[in-house]
Amino acid sequence: MRLWLAAVLLAALAAAGTLTDHFSTPPLEIWVIRIDQWLFCTNYGVTIQIKAMEPITVNKVEVVVKFFQEDTLTVTTQKRTFAGFTLTTGEIKQLPTTFNYCPQVTIDPLILLEIFILYRNNTVWAYQYYIGRVLPATYQDLMRQIASLRQTVENLKTEVDRLNNQIRELRNRLAEREPDKSTNYTTNRRK
Repeated sequence: MRLWLAAVLLAALAAAGTLTDHFSTPPLEIWVIRIDQWLFCTNYGVTIQIKAMEPITVNKVEVVVKFFQEDTLTVTTQKRTFAGFTLTTGEIKQLPTTFNYCPQVTIDPLILLEIFILYRNNTVWAYQYYIGRVLPATYQDLMRQIASLRQTVENLKTEVDRLNNQIRELRNRLAEREPDKSTNYTTNRRK
């Protein structure tokens, strides 16, 4: 049982971490490096890594995150804007940022990540995709809770077994102390 539980916890820990999304549209290659689990009221890191496939001047980069709450028309938007820069062929620019979603009502919203890169002649490279949900707990936290609950169940099973044994012992002692009631009943009836 413990070996199985340890294996499940290790798998959950291995699954957590960072994710990298890669997009290649000349003259740019883009990597989005992000944490794979977003929790309410916790900073969520996103790094946009831009590689030039040829010399290029980027005028501006915008990273937008939109939170879509289910069953409502409410959309919460957070935006980060980065000033322009110039890259030579093969040069990489990293733009790290964080977002934090802390609503009054914690409905697990979908998260839409949008990236806009403006470069030569107002050309816009844009990409948007859903990156997950905001969660009340990480998968690791849930696995720890499951492990704790399983241990509690095992402890309760042990306690029930102990109490059942104690009941059995008490019944045996009680049976040894009392005379056989069926004999007394028969004897009393004959009189």
